[in-house]
Amino acid sequence: NMQANCLNVSRFYDLCCNDPCEALLGHVEKQIQAPHATPEEILALVPTLPSAHVPGNQTLSTALVTKLHEVAEYHGGHIPLHGRLFSQWMHFAYPRECPYPHIAGTTKLLTEDAWSLETGMKSYFSRDEMQSYIEASSASSSSESMPEALGGQGEDDEGEGMCSSDMWVPEEGLVDTVHGKPPPPIWPAIQAAVRACVFMAVLLSSAVAIRNLASQALAVLAEAGGAGH
Repeated sequence: NMQANCLNVSRFYDLCCNDPCEALLGHVEKQIQAPHATPEEILALVPTLPSAHVPGNQTLSTALVTKLHEVAEYHGGHIPLHGRLFSQWMHFAYPRECPYPHIAGTTKLLTEDAWSLETGMKSYFSRDEMQSYIEASSASSSSESMPEALGGQGEDDEGEGMCSSDMWVPEEGLVDTVHGKPPPPIWPAIQAAVRACVFMAVLLSSAVAIRNLASQALAVLAEAGGAGH
């Protein structure tokens, strides 16, 4: 568990919460049984995974599906399961379960006490502050529910907004930079080999035709020379 999921309760141990995203990713790994997957494999599997805040058999927004295909296109058709881009996609699919994967080196993890010491701010809300925040959020949600109800696109628009926001950063980061990349597609190599074979066949055929023409020309010259004598 990372530090953000743990509380330092004594000198001897920390009390840590389970990472619900690990369970989701573990199910994907168990079903795929490979470090890479196609968008079709992921789209057939991930929407069926329920969580504490997302029901099973969910309908992914158009933006999420598009972003997944963009990740696959970035890697030549396959998606590394242990890369930053797929983790980012999982965050938007399960925003309360999967943490946002910041680019390596842009953030640092701090414990609750270390953050308070560094910022001079408290790391918790009082009950009154939480209640005030809930009431303000409820009022904001009520004011936005009318246009969503009229348009019938609230959930899909929310997904479109999240994936088109500045939070989606198209920068990869692989756990294993050597073996984590998907293998290069074999079809271009096959096409190149076929083209080379066709070229060699044409070249050989041309050489044979030229040889036959030269032989016929020499035979005609030989007959003409014999007739002249």
